[in-house]
Amino acid sequence: SLLSGNGTIALRFNAAKVHLVAGAVAPTEIIVRVDGGAPLRVTVARPQLYTLYDGDEYREHTIQIEIPQRGFDAYSFTFG
Repeated sequence: SLLSGNGTIALRFNAAKVHLVAGAVAPTEIIVRVDGGAPLRVTVARPQLYTLYDGDEYREHTIQIEIPQRGFDAYSFTFG
């Protein structure tokens, strides 16, 4: 749970897809970058599963998630 300011989650993973179960007190637009690529904006509101990356090649990647405000809750990642 992000309690103040902003934050970042950085993760290295081996998969073709990344999902995050997350929620936010108020709708929050997070910015997701995979392997330093173009930003993907995802709006997180009620707790549910959000797709952060939907690639077609199972290999090692890095993901960075920028969270602009407090009240964001990340519960678990799943990979495919």
